[in-house]
Amino acid sequence: MVRTLRERIEQHDNDYSLIEPFIDPSPISTTIIIPVYNQAELFSSTWKVLARQDELNKNPNQFQVIVVNDGSEEDIDSIVESNEFPLKPNYIKLQHNTGRSRARNTGIKESVHELIVFLDSDVLVPNGFFQAHWKIHNAALEKRSKAAVVGLAENIEQYDPRLRQSVNSKTINPDPKKDFRVYDDGRDWYPCRRGSRLLNESRYLKDFPVPGFSLPEMVVTHNASIRKQLLDEIGGFEESFKGWGLEDTHLGAKMIGAGAYIIPARETAVFKVQHPPRDGGNLGEQCRNNLAIYNRLLDQPV
Repeated sequence: MVRTLRERIEQHDNDYSLIEPFIDPSPISTTIIIPVYNQAELFSSTWKVLARQDELNKNPNQFQVIVVNDGSEEDIDSIVESNEFPLKPNYIKLQHNTGRSRARNTGIKESVHELIVFLDSDVLVPNGFFQAHWKIHNAALEKRSKAAVVGLAENIEQYDPRLRQSVNSKTINPDPKKDFRVYDDGRDWYPCRRGSRLLNESRYLKDFPVPGFSLPEMVVTHNASIRKQLLDEIGGFEESFKGWGLEDTHLGAKMIGAGAYIIPARETAVFKVQHPPRDGGNLGEQCRNNLAIYNRLLDQPV
């Protein structure tokens, strides 16, 4: 008898070959949830690029966009209220900073569509992004399977000229091969780990565990898509995590525990803009504290 979430993860088979190939890009009604805390200039770039996205402009009635202002001290209002966006967003303004988990859960409660796409307020989304995610979810639905789709990212710095070029250009081309799950030298992890080519080593996440890594760690919500039904089933994000780290890993653990496949969207990637911590805190300390919470949650009875 499986007693804990950790045991469910250990027994999970993530071989999603049964639902391949991913070929049907038919639109799925989609809610986009973007939590925002300060860094208004970065969010303005995210917003401008998203406003140009082809599918959003072709099928605005298929979308709902929810921006959750998580107690920002900077002017987020004027960015969201600009007239350049192709549909009227739902703008939720929280009085105090509550953290990313609660901000995202607030957005989930207001969502009305079948699929939820989580985007961070510092990512730039290319054309073709939504179709790549829809293909996987359409295939999973056809096979009556649960799936969470995790997007890839190319990290760029705030001073990188490609940031300004992406905002001013009609097309952007993030490189999926620059994602840490494609190749990583191990130095950016806490604690430091071996260099890895995780997608190759795991047959695109089908074979886990990979030595030194767990499948929940592959779930990063700076761009990810999950059916609302699955999010409601698992109860959304755990709100006891504070600061940076592990809330999306724990979401991945709960989805795996519910029998969902974790599938990478290999056809696309976003630009993820690197920046100092929004709250000025110590990321290492926050991660250590959250890792302790995460391990306790894995070992609780389910």
